[in-house]
Amino acid sequence: MAGIEQDKVGILGFSAGGHLTVMTALHANERTYTTDPALDVEDATPNFAIPVYPAYLVSKEDPYKLLPGFEVTDKSPPMCFVHAHDDSWSASASALLYLEYKKKNLPAEVHIYAKGGHGFGMKKKGLAVDNWPDRVAEWMKSMGYIP
Repeated sequence: MAGIEQDKVGILGFSAGGHLTVMTALHANERTYTTDPALDVEDATPNFAIPVYPAYLVSKEDPYKLLPGFEVTDKSPPMCFVHAHDDSWSASASALLYLEYKKKNLPAEVHIYAKGGHGFGMKKKGLAVDNWPDRVAEWMKSMGYIP
């Protein structure tokens, strides 16, 4: 019988959705509403997260420092970051957050492609960035999330 494997539930988002992916992964259990035991779980942290060119993690004025609110803890889920060096939202954001994972010795992987800009998504551009879904799939296999 097919079903959802509760230890293999992840989140993926692009740009502002990448920001939301990071916020969800790092702050999953900070409730801003009254909980309902019939609907809520004690720990809502996803098992993994894939932020693709996440925006709003650094300021345009200082792209070499994460903004407040992006603190990695020992309970932060594994992440696989995808970004392009020539993105208008600096790839330093993904690199800096990856380094926070590295400091805590938590599983993470980062792919920063030389070209791709912002918003490459699933479009084929004839660039190396076109293969990012394959790299993410390889990471997911190595982590045991997919066969």
